[in-house]
Amino acid sequence: MSTVTEGIGQFKPAGSKPVQILMYVTLVGALAGTAFYAPGLIRFWPFSAAEFVPRFFPLFLISLFIERAIEVFVSAWRGPEAAIRERQIKELRKAIKEGKGELISELARLSAEKEYCRSRMQRIAFASSVGLGILISSVGVRALGLFVDPVSFGALSPKQQASFNMVDVLLTGATLGGGSDALHKFVSVFTNFMERTAKQAKGDAD
Repeated sequence: MSTVTEGIGQFKPAGSKPVQILMYVTLVGALAGTAFYAPGLIRFWPFSAAEFVPRFFPLFLISLFIERAIEVFVSAWRGPEAAIRERQIKELRKAIKEGKGELISELARLSAEKEYCRSRMQRIAFASSVGLGILISSVGVRALGLFVDPVSFGALSPKQQASFNMVDVLLTGATLGGGSDALHKFVSVFTNFMERTAKQAKGDAD
């Protein structure tokens, strides 16, 4: 049993302390920047659900392209190794069923290694998706910029415009890297909310 525990213990995920530190640094930096630069208010133009979906649809398509590209790279990279490990696990399970109980610890080790590799590959794929999304956003594909009033945006200082574009790049990259399913759910939630709001407003008017 100790051997199994040791085998699983080798694949413990890293702690979340660096993430917490990054969050605190980001929060302090944002508050300090707000106090120092005193940025003006960014105004968004009014839009309906019918106008929102066509503007957001290209982001959905780009997210699909990113998913497919990452899937191709992951399959080529992980495929052979995963196939070998899966065959070894099947052979061990077959041997254990035939009475070779001493192989249970080896099966547990390989199963733990499989889960660890799968989790690591998921993190690598997610980081790659976000990185590719940020790269695509940096060349001009933006989410927030689609809904900002251009006249109001043009009146802002160059520093605030640059800061807004930087935030837009990061946000759009994270959104694209999150996958097409997340974008689809976001659009569905938004359109349902807009439809309910319109129905309520119509009911109040009647």
